[in-house]
Amino acid sequence: MKFRFNGASNVELNNREIELTREEVEGSSIATVGDALRYLFGKYAETRDSFFDHHGELVHGTICIINKMDWEILEKERSPVKHGDHIVLISTIHGG
Repeated sequence: MKFRFNGASNVELNNREIELTREEVEGSSIATVGDALRYLFGKYAETRDSFFDHHGELVHGTICIINKMDWEILEKERSPVKHGDHIVLISTIHGG
């Protein structure tokens, strides 16, 4: 499972990919994108400030794309995922 980030407030996170191994996905019982995001939030601290609120939820204005499909037309947090899937997080909120 690969995560890609765009529009992050943390410049070093932009265009970065984080890949979870098959063992991480299966060993952590990641079955939905919500599970995957919680795992990402817990393991990769640098993702927290840019994409998650203090409850571990995606911040308002973040688009989540799962295998080129907006999660808004899928099942949002309950969308099933598996090893090999691609998830892109895009922040649409920018300071000025």
